Amino acid sequence: MSARETGIIIFLIILIAAVSLRSPYFLTVENFRDILLDIAILSILAVGQMMAIITRGIDLSVASGLALSGMVVGMTVSEHQSLPPGLALLMGAGIGLGLGALNGLLITRGRVPPIIATLGTMSVYKMKLVAIVYGDDLREKSYNEAQGLFKSYPNLKGIISPTTVGIAATARALQDAGLCGKIALTGLGLPSEMQEYIKNGCCKEMALWNPSDLGYLTVYATHALLTGKISGKPGEKFSGGKLGEYTTVDEGNGGTMVLLGPPFKFNAENIDEWAKVY
Repeated sequence: MSARETGIIIFLIILIAAVSLRSPYFLTVENFRDILLDIAILSILAVGQMMAIITRGIDLSVASGLALSGMVVGMTVSEHQSLPPGLALLMGAGIGLGLGALNGLLITRGRVPPIIATLGTMSVYKMKLVAIVYGDDLREKSYNEAQGLFKSYPNLKGIISPTTVGIAATARALQDAGLCGKIALTGLGLPSEMQEYIKNGCCKEMALWNPSDLGYLTVYATHALLTGKISGKPGEKFSGGKLGEYTTVDEGNGGTMVLLGPPFKFNAENIDEWAKVY
């Protein structure tokens, strides 16, 4: 151990002793538990950053990516409080994985230096949340809330609407205000309600679950359950036909579930086809 490392350890011991003398609560199990909880996220980020540095790279966007994924998951859970905890965790991990994959593509495929690529994505991920408003799944209220955002925030860059009613009402508000293409809009929407707005550019892309695949997988899962191939316990595998192999996962409340996968994306290329479906 070097003299520098020895000096740091001695300093930490003196610091712990000094703080312990000032507060009787410092050397308690509860306090150390809180400290470990506080550093858990930083430790996870540090491991990822270490791998980037070992490979002679750097990632300046980790904190922004963490904040963005946490914000999206938090907003989703707030709107859908019955969402299983396991699914919320998977959502957060999936968002982080997607952000990291984008960095990787820019660096490996785009040949952009890591420090430049992640500096750029850091600015993108570090978007500022200016407001959270609720339309309560009412069309006119959602429309009025969107108009209020336009007036309150003249430099507004985008709106994410996690409800089918909200995104359609917001798209109509954008169209009426002449702001299509100036303020980005995305979220969860019904193709039949959003066809017009996707084709005129008010909404470039949105997502929702594919009912065909959802029904298809439900039939296979039900068949596997009825024939005894699965019993409903976590970790059991079964065939989903053309969709591939699936595994039952713990729902977090004593039950199990099967995840279809990421929501289906709708854009100008496929909206006409799906608008006829639902």
